Parts: sequence; C-alpha cells; structure tokens
Amino acid sequence: MKILSYETLHAKRKSYHPEPGIYILWDGNDVVYVGKTEACVEGRLAVHKYDKEFDSYTFIPVNDLAELEQLETEYIYHFSPKYNRAIPSNPYYKTRAILQAELGINGWDFRRLTREHDIVPNSMGYYDKREFSDA
Repeated sequence: MKILSYETLHAKRKSYHPEPGIYILWDGNDVVYVGKTEACVEGRLAVHKYDKEFDSYTFIPVNDLAELEQLETEYIYHFSPKYNRAIPSNPYYKTRAILQAELGINGWDFRRLTREHDIVPNSMGYYDKREFSDA
C-alpha cells in the first residue's frame, strides 16, 4: 500500500474541538449507556469500548457545566440504560428508602401514596421526587 501525500492527508484532517456534553451509547436501537464529558468525547468512547458493547453514539454539546450533571441524570432516568447501574446524586431521583426517610413516612404509607397518585419507579427502581409534591 502506498502512503498518502501531505496534500491528501491535509485535506482529510478534522478539527479537534474538545467540548463538554452528554453522550449516549447505542447497541442497535437500544440506549445502553449515558455519560458526560467535560472535554473530549473520543477519550470517553475509547475507554468504554473495553467494557461496554455499543455500535454507535450520539453527542449532545452542553456549554453550561452546571447543567451537564442534571442532563446526564435526566437521560439516565428516562432511558434506564443497562450499563448505568445507578443515577448520579441529584435532588430529584431517589430510591424508595431515601424517599420514605425524606418524606417521614413508613412503607405502608409510601405504598398507599404511590397507588393513589399512580406514581411508579423507572426500571432502575428510582422515583421522581417531583411527582410527590402534590401527593
């Protein structure tokens, strides 16, 4: 195989623009992981290639670093990807035990409350605390 000329290589180059954002890993039509990066998504993808099966990704630029963690949490809650085992610490998504403690209620009252207001956890077992504000 012949090496490419300087001119050809120069024409094919891509700019490097490290930027913060959310990335979503896909395996076929399934969202399998949601993550965040403050600089370089390519570096994160290289790391994940060793421990996760995926065939494509979506990158969503996020310029506000304060918003980055909350958006990651929202996407994890929404999709419940198989490689995200927990939701990052946040003010909204809580386990049943944590919500019971924060609301000061026992298991029976929690069960009654969720049934009366049709509140269900996501597939990871987390509840959206905001659903309890009117309950």
